[in-house]
Amino acid sequence: MVQAPMLSCPLKQTGEVDWVGPLKNYIRMTYGDDPDKYNEECATLNRLRQDMRGAGSDSASGRDLLYRYYGQLELLDLRFPVDENHIKISFTWFDAFTHKPTSQYSLAFEKASVIFNISAVLSCHAASQNRAEDNGLKTAYHSFQASAGMFTYINENFLHAPSQDLNRDTVKTMISITMAQAQESFLEKQVRDGKKSGLLAKLAAQAHYLYGQAKEGLDTETSKLVFDTSWTKFIQVKHLHFESLAQYYQALTEDEGNLQGSAIARLAIAERASKAAYQASRTFPASPASTSNLGSDTASTLQAITKRQLEVAQEKQISLVKDNDYIYHQTVPAEAAIQPVTKMPAAKAIPVSELYQGQDIQRIIGPDIFQKIVPMAVTEQASMYDEEKAKLIRSEAEKVEQANGEMAASLDYLKLPNSLNVLKGGLDAR
Repeated sequence: MVQAPMLSCPLKQTGEVDWVGPLKNYIRMTYGDDPDKYNEECATLNRLRQDMRGAGSDSASGRDLLYRYYGQLELLDLRFPVDENHIKISFTWFDAFTHKPTSQYSLAFEKASVIFNISAVLSCHAASQNRAEDNGLKTAYHSFQASAGMFTYINENFLHAPSQDLNRDTVKTMISITMAQAQESFLEKQVRDGKKSGLLAKLAAQAHYLYGQAKEGLDTETSKLVFDTSWTKFIQVKHLHFESLAQYYQALTEDEGNLQGSAIARLAIAERASKAAYQASRTFPASPASTSNLGSDTASTLQAITKRQLEVAQEKQISLVKDNDYIYHQTVPAEAAIQPVTKMPAAKAIPVSELYQGQDIQRIIGPDIFQKIVPMAVTEQASMYDEEKAKLIRSEAEKVEQANGEMAASLDYLKLPNSLNVLKGGLDAR
């Protein structure tokens, strides 16, 4: 069985950064401490960033290098204000798709870029798996969902995107792509295990829906300036292909349920969709751009898969039409009367909190590098104080707003102050 190709997200590249000088200067100016006492800590953070820059694009170790640095940034953010007015470090990252550089003094930009690369590494790791083997298939299924989860984290936590790859719509499109590919991986497993056609139809219908969402994202004018054109063609082929699969498997189910007329109508839809998929695959570039992360055999593989599906749909349609003419004599309904295939989601974006479930997360991140300068217990207590203070302010503000509302309602019921104005007007007339 030919393995369908999968898309993977390219990584952002970044220039070198010196943490040592700005950190030591801030320690001296703010804490009045000897900054040389923290030479090792500053050097460790610098080294973590260097290691992160060299993280591989398709390995679990690359993911861990990125997550270790990100974890330390989260701890650092509790102690040090890294921005233009305090610890001033210019972080330069190149857009994963357009390759345009963006520089900011914001630690949030640095963290968002690292999370983006974790998402990209997970997608690359998934796409590179040999799904002909059960372990490879399981890894692809899990890693695509994990990638979708990390992309979701970006959209939920980083609102102001300074670069196009971190833009909300770009990230949303990547979520749709990784979710669709996770769904496709799950469907492959069920096909291999010989599951019933009714289940396969529902799974294929969900894949068709998810690839449709990805297609909508890629078809916008903004996305056309970001993503390689081969991605749009690739998703178009997959979208049509899974429409054909969903209708084909549903037709098999209805044939088994003695609904031959409806099955024939569905096979006609399947044939049309697979014809369109095959035609689209034939226009796919023989040599995709290196930035697309797609291999040179992508075109031939897509053509082989869609052509095979077309042949299967046509063969079943010819056979069933013949049986219906001679045996069943059922009326073939119009396409407009055919109900959509029910969708069954089998993939979800794995939250960041679940990504390392069952692993020692503290072992991956390592000890808090700067725990000597301000104990974490103090930092946490200060954070809790700020949070409780914010809660109290919100609570009192809500009470004030509620009281104002009640007062306005009471005044309105008593027709005040309008009735006073009328009375005042009468007195003035005297």
